[in-house]
Amino acid sequence: MDIRNFFSKSSVESESCIESCNPENVGETDAEGNVEAISVSTNCSKDQQCSVAKKIIQKRTTLRAKKRKWNDDYTMYGFFRTTEELLNPYPSACCMFCPAIFGNSNLAPVHLRTHLKTQHPNHQNKSKAFFEASLRSQQLQVSSFESEVREGNKDLVLASLKMAHVVMKRKRPYTELESVVLPCLEIAADILHGGKKAIAKVREIPLSDNTAKRRCDDISEDLLKQLVIKLRKTPAYGIQLDETTDITDEAQLIVYCRFADSEAKTIVEHYLCCCKVGVSATAQAIFDKLNQFIKEHDLDWTKCKSVTTDGAAAMQGSTNGVVQKIKKVSPDCVSNHCRIHREALVVKKLNQEKNQRGDLDIVLSDVIKVVNFVRSHSKKHRMFSELCKDMKAEGLRLLYHAEVRWLSRGKVLKRVFQLRKELYVFLAQEGHVMATKFEDTFWLAKLCYLTAIFESTNQLNLSMQGKGSAIFEVASKVQAFKFKLKLWQSNVVKCDFSDFESLHDFIKTSNWEIENPNIESNIKSTVHKHLDVLQQNFEVYFPDEEYLNLNSLLWIVQPFLNEEFDLGYCELTSELIALRLDLVQKAGFKQSESYTDFWVSLLNIPEYRNLSQKAISILVHMPTTYLCEQGFSALVEIKSKKRNSIKDVDTLMRGALETRLLPRFVQLADEVQQQRSH
Repeated sequence: MDIRNFFSKSSVESESCIESCNPENVGETDAEGNVEAISVSTNCSKDQQCSVAKKIIQKRTTLRAKKRKWNDDYTMYGFFRTTEELLNPYPSACCMFCPAIFGNSNLAPVHLRTHLKTQHPNHQNKSKAFFEASLRSQQLQVSSFESEVREGNKDLVLASLKMAHVVMKRKRPYTELESVVLPCLEIAADILHGGKKAIAKVREIPLSDNTAKRRCDDISEDLLKQLVIKLRKTPAYGIQLDETTDITDEAQLIVYCRFADSEAKTIVEHYLCCCKVGVSATAQAIFDKLNQFIKEHDLDWTKCKSVTTDGAAAMQGSTNGVVQKIKKVSPDCVSNHCRIHREALVVKKLNQEKNQRGDLDIVLSDVIKVVNFVRSHSKKHRMFSELCKDMKAEGLRLLYHAEVRWLSRGKVLKRVFQLRKELYVFLAQEGHVMATKFEDTFWLAKLCYLTAIFESTNQLNLSMQGKGSAIFEVASKVQAFKFKLKLWQSNVVKCDFSDFESLHDFIKTSNWEIENPNIESNIKSTVHKHLDVLQQNFEVYFPDEEYLNLNSLLWIVQPFLNEEFDLGYCELTSELIALRLDLVQKAGFKQSESYTDFWVSLLNIPEYRNLSQKAISILVHMPTTYLCEQGFSALVEIKSKKRNSIKDVDTLMRGALETRLLPRFVQLADEVQQQRSH
C-alpha cells in the first residue's frame, strides 16, 4: 500500500495498519515531493511494525508544518512575491497570469510546475527572459495602480486636514464636519457637477468626528513643532501668563511668547500653551506646569528675558510668586505688571479716603440702581425699549455694569447719559424715587463729568490693547495721560470744562444760574478733587522712575540719535558707535518698517550681533497680558456648556489662536493613513 493512501485513512486501528502495510512499498516524501523508500524488515514483530507506522505519521506531520523560503527560481514557474511579502522570510506567491495565490506551505516546485502546466500550458516551455519581462510588466502595473490610489487618497486626506483646520479656527465642534459640512458639500456637488459620481467622490473625504479629532491633533502637533524650532533658535524670548477657570471649574494656565523670528525678520508673538494647573492654583503648581512644558520641549530658561502677569499674589509675590521662581532659573528675567490691569486699578478709585463714599461714588451707585431696575424685569425692559422707539432715542437698551470688565463703567455711564430724558419719563411713570435724580442739575452735571472722564480712560485702555504693543509706546501713552491730568486740573481751576465735552455742553445748555447758582463752584470742586485722586493713583501705579528708566534705552528706538548712553559694557558701546557711523545700516534703518525689524536684521551681522541681542532682550518685553485675555475669550467659546467634557483644550486652543504659523498640510497628508468616513 502506498504511504499516501495510508495517511488518507485517519481512523485506522494499529493492527489493521500492520496488516495492510507492505514494507516494500512504504516511502516518505522528500522536500521536492518525491517518495523515498523506507526499508522495513519483513521479519519485524507486530509491535515493531506499529512503531514504524507511528514514526512515519510523526515524520509526515513534521514535513507538513515545514516553512519554505523564497527561491528566485520560482519565477521560472510564473510566480512572484508581492511588495508586502518582500520582507517576509516565508512568503506566499502570486501567479503572473491569473489571480491564483499559493500559500507558503504550497511553495513546492512540483505544485508550481503543475499549476503552470495545467492552467497556463502556453507558457510552460518559455524562457527565463520571458518570465522576467512578464514580472517587470506586472510590477509596473501594480506600482502605477498603487501610485494612482495613493495620490487620490492623499487629496482626500489633504481636504480633510484643511477642513479640520477651519473648524479649529472657527472654534466649532468636530461633529459639524460630518453633520453640517458634508451634507452641504453633497448638495453643492449635485448642483454644480451633477450625477452620483460627484456626490460619491465627496463622500470619500474622511470627516467623521474621530477622524476630525485626529486631524486636529496632527495639526496642533505640527504647529507646536514649528514654534519650538523657532524658539530654540532665538537669542531671547519673553512670556506673558495668566490663570483662569473654565466652565467646569478647572484652573487653566494660558501662556504666550514673544521672540525675534529670523525667518520673518521681525518680532513675533505666538500662543505657547494652555495647561491644567490642578486642584490648587498655587504659585508652585503654576510654575511646575510651566517648567514641565519648557523641559519637555527642550527650551532654554536662560533665554527668558521677561515675564508679564496680571499682578496677582500667586504671580507677583515677592518671595514665593511665580515670577520669583522663574528668576531663579533665569536670573536675567525682568518682571512686568500688566499696564492695562494697572490702569483699571487706577480708575477704579473715585475717592482717596477709605471707607467713605464721595459724591461721584454715590452718582455711580445711583446709575447702577437705575440700570438694574430697568433690566432686572423683562416686561419693564420691553416697555423701556418701546418708549425709546417712540421718543426716537439714539439707543434702545441700557447696558449692564460688570466690575471685571475694563470698559464697562464708561460704556454704562455713556448710555445712561444718552437716555437720561427717556429714563426720567419711564421712572416717573413707574413712580420710582430715582426719577428725581434726573431733575437734579448738580447730579446730572456729575453724571456728565463721569461720562467724560471714563470715556477718556477707556480710550487710554483701548490704546494699550492689541497685538504687538511695544513697551516704549505703551509707557509713552501712560505718561502723556498723566500730563493731560495736570493740564485738566489747571483748566478746571479756571472753571474751564472744555476738556470734558459732555460736561461743557451740559453747563452751556442748562439753566443752572436759575436752578442752582452754586453749581459751577460745586462741580469745579468735585472735578478738581477727583482729578487729584486720579493723578495720585497714577503716580502709585505708574511712577515716573519707570518712564525715566526707559529713556536710558532710547538708543533702541533711535539708534542713530547723537546722544550718549551708558550701555553698561564697553563692547556694546563700541558697537553702538560703529553702528551710528555705518552709512549702509543707517540707510537700512530708514527703509525698515519699524525699529524692531531693523534690530532683527542685525542678528545676521557679526559685528553688531551683541548689540542687537541686547536690544532684542528689551523688545521681547510684553507690556500687557492682552493676549492672555484674548485666550480666555477663546477658551469660553471652545469649552462651552455643550462641550464641557473636552480634556485636551491645548490642541484646540493652538489651532484657534495661532495666526502666524500655518500647518504643513502636504507633509501631514503624506504621514496620515487615509480612512474613509463612515
